[in-house]
Amino acid sequence: MTDLPETIIAADLARLLGLTANRVSVLGAEGVLERRERGRYALVSSVQRYCEWCRDNPRGRKGVSTEGKDRLTAAQADLAELKLAQTRGELLHLEDVRREWAAIAIDLRARLLSIAPRVGSALGLDRATAARLDSELRSALEDLADQRDAEIEDLLS
Repeated sequence: MTDLPETIIAADLARLLGLTANRVSVLGAEGVLERRERGRYALVSSVQRYCEWCRDNPRGRKGVSTEGKDRLTAAQADLAELKLAQTRGELLHLEDVRREWAAIAIDLRARLLSIAPRVGSALGLDRATAARLDSELRSALEDLADQRDAEIEDLLS
């Protein structure tokens, strides 16, 4: 192997490795190939390092990152699981849940606000006491609504 030149230009190294000159430049910048001077590479060292790099990167010589493919595969698996859960009836639509909870909240509010008049008449409470009971119930409902609004605002910020 003594008759081999010590350095080689990028175009010749590209032809030798079956790459483009641009790819040789990129691999040189990444440190895969040993650059000696502008446009020249150490022949033996670069070929050996490229072979080692190819063994370490079996998915292809171009060094394509598998991170994007892995994320896509994971997203597709998640989507398939969601579709299966929906088919089984294990997944609820957000709007259906919101609509149901809104109906429950409206019904609960109406029932709570009807307590003061019912209790007042059943127990023979005077108007001031019944009004105080009604005021306390309304205050509790307003506090809950304010707390919910603050939590929603926190989520949005």
